[in-house]
Amino acid sequence: MNGLFYGGDLTLLGHQAMGVLFTLVVSGVVALVVGLAIKYTIGWRIPEEDEVDGIDFAQHGETAYDFVSLSGSSGVPSAVVQASSESRGVNA
Repeated sequence: MNGLFYGGDLTLLGHQAMGVLFTLVVSGVVALVVGLAIKYTIGWRIPEEDEVDGIDFAQHGETAYDFVSLSGSSGVPSAVVQASSESRGVNA
């Protein structure tokens, strides 16, 4: 069998195109089945309350960025302290 650039006709190119089309259809159907299985078993999203509180804590029981002050006296995360001090302005 000769290819298109080697004096052949479009037969080989047609076979390859059909193979690509078949692969796209099969992978699309499998992805659809897996997606619907996820949707109807565990769902797509977590509850909105968990999104607001932080997904890390809801899913793993810990926070990813726990900025606690090194002195240990305050117990308030340093990100909160930093945000409150920044809101007062430069001349605070």
